[in-house]
Amino acid sequence: MEQRDPGFLRLRYTRGRAAGGELLAGRCPPGHDADVFLPPPNPAHRLRYTLDPQDQRRLALHAALTAAGIPPMPEDRAAIDQISALPPAVNTVLQRWLHHAL
Repeated sequence: MEQRDPGFLRLRYTRGRAAGGELLAGRCPPGHDADVFLPPPNPAHRLRYTLDPQDQRRLALHAALTAAGIPPMPEDRAAIDQISALPPAVNTVLQRWLHHAL
């Protein structure tokens, strides 16, 4: 029986294209180059939905805090939700302050 490393997954490629998009567990066969670039995403396959503006502000605030070296903790969620509910101008100023704090 062949030993497989369950932590290593890769796409099977044939001349730079995924062969059926199959995920295989195991190591690359000898002589096979595993560093193959994926084709660019097809815009027609994008999901057709938008985020609520409050959710966009919440995600932007998470990113700004993390970039400033203040990773949000799970217990910060209520405060971040309340800040995200404030007008967009308030969130913009807060993110600008965080950006300048770097």
